[in-house]
This record gives sequence, C-alpha cells and structure tokens, in this order.
Amino acid sequence: MTVITWPSDLRPTRQDFTLESNTLLVTSPFSYANQAVSRVANRWVIELGFDPMDRARAGRVRALAAALDGGLNEVRLWNFLQPTPRGSAAVWPGGTVLTTWGEGTSWGESTVWGGAAPPVVPQLRAAALAGAELLPTWGWAANGAPLLEGDFLGLNGSLYMVTADAATDVAGRADLAIRPRLRADAALGDLITTTTPTARFRLVDGQQGRASTRGGSLFSSATLRFVESLP
Repeated sequence: MTVITWPSDLRPTRQDFTLESNTLLVTSPFSYANQAVSRVANRWVIELGFDPMDRARAGRVRALAAALDGGLNEVRLWNFLQPTPRGSAAVWPGGTVLTTWGEGTSWGESTVWGGAAPPVVPQLRAAALAGAELLPTWGWAANGAPLLEGDFLGLNGSLYMVTADAATDVAGRADLAIRPRLRADAALGDLITTTTPTARFRLVDGQQGRASTRGGSLFSSATLRFVESLP
C-alpha cells in the first residue's frame, strides 16, 4: 500500500464532503417504537466532481485514479471548499501569563510557578483517550475565537470537525467539541493543524475515474468517490 500525494493544483469543481454516521436505528415491528444505537465509529465520505475537463485535465484525473488502483492505495484529502478555518486560528504570541490552574492539571515543560508560558503552536494541554468528544487545547491567542463550528482540524493524521464555537481564556486555552470522536489516544503536547488538515482515503471501488464525453465535445466529466481509510 502506498499513500499518494494529491496534486495541490488539481481542484474539483464539485464536492460532497460528509461525515457518515454508523448509528443503527432499531424499530419495533409491533409498535414502531424506535431506539438509536451508536456504534461510535464514523467515517468521512467524499465525492469529487471534475467537469468540464479538457483532454489534459481528464488525463490527470484518469492517471490519478489508476495510481490509486481501486482501493489498494491511499491518498490524503481535505475539504477543498474550506482549507482554512472561519475562526481566527490565531496563536499565542509568546510570553508568560498569570493563570489559575484547575485541580489535577499536569505541569509541563516551560511552566513557571505563579504563571504559565503557553506554547506558541496549538496543541493538547492534557492527554485525551480514544472516543473523547472534547479536546483540551492551548497555544491559541488569548480571549479569541480560534475555531468556529464547522471548522476542521487535524490531529495525529486524522481529520475532525469542530461542532461548537470555541473561545479561549487569558492563557489561550480552549476545549474543542469534535466529531468524529477521537480516533485513538492522544498525548499531552500533540500538535493541532488547522491549514488543509487531511485524512487518508481510498477509492470506493475500481470503477472510479471514468470520463464521460457527450457527442463530439472536446470536454468530458468524471466523478471520484472516496471513503476514509480506517485501521
């Protein structure tokens, strides 16, 4: 298996970027009463459309689909329509701030008594377990709104969406509500990416990348469908 780099200049003209839920809805055949059962794991599903394409662009799309070899190889993809967040994503400018720490807080490197020197790169300020819906972070600018609902972030190679506006305190700390739930355990200091955060994807099958041409037109169209590659 090879992870292919998506060409940064090959942008789709259409996109459907969806978080597919793995929730099971059970309905009684007698009363029609129903109950939802969460299977925890969700996955990103992407459909990318390319139209119209000239011969050169169509060749690039077909070649990329061929290199992916159905679902054999993977490619890192992001939300092409929202490569950066709507929030400021502003980072801590440096320096020490006086702050009050909660019970059980871990004192990391560069922390000083009576204050804290937050990192200048957004990261986890405490460990988080797989399945978590809230990420404790810091390294953001103080008293700001670094990420807004619907913004995306990357953590340890996985892609997450923020489901509520995040606000920072005087020390640049913010708890981020996310979906899907945290894929795997994350450690104190793990870095957060907000510019073109990606996840690994595979083509849904070997039928993707076929270019359709109408009549004697010199232009064609194609659709590529991907599902997130999960371990």
